[in-house]
Amino acid sequence: MLQKGELTDKEGGESLYDLVMQTLDNQLRSRTPPETKETYDRLIAMGYPVEEVRRLISLVITMEIYYVMKERRPLNMERFIAALKDLPREPFGR
Repeated sequence: MLQKGELTDKEGGESLYDLVMQTLDNQLRSRTPPETKETYDRLIAMGYPVEEVRRLISLVITMEIYYVMKERRPLNMERFIAALKDLPREPFGR
């Protein structure tokens, strides 16, 4: 898992971790897609601590970034939402 400060660009700007967390915060705040907030609320209701919920959702975001870069295609929203719905099972091997 990414840790705060990992994979910082050469100029010392934001790290990949920071960008993923910023993406998560934006999705939660804007409720776009709504499944991110629904997943957050569901996992909290299941008793997961906030930091673990954020970690799990950030894994889904990171995996989708990986696939976008690997496949050189736009975000696959169906795959992203399916991975959110599968949490707390971690999204590796999709």
